[in-house]
Amino acid sequence: MTEYFARFGWDESRIKSHDKSKSKKRSKGAAFVPEKQPKAPASPAEKPNVVIIFIDDMGYGDIGPFGSDHPTPHLDRMAKEGMKLTDFYVSSTACTPSR
Repeated sequence: MTEYFARFGWDESRIKSHDKSKSKKRSKGAAFVPEKQPKAPASPAEKPNVVIIFIDDMGYGDIGPFGSDHPTPHLDRMAKEGMKLTDFYVSSTACTPSR
């Protein structure tokens, strides 16, 4: 458990004990000590520029970045300047996730 919390920069002093042999006040359950909580990281100077396009019934080659003859200049530019993902997996055998 210590290794789990270490990933977030916490040490054992930030977590109250489950040990019933200690005082009743301390053994009522695990709780985080509010004054020892890590502060949220400062927001980055620039927010990430992320666009997720979630489409229903689109074929792989239906837009320009994937070989279509149909003009899609904005999508073409986004794919050229950013990241183009080429391996896709669906989470459902029906089209319900996008409807």
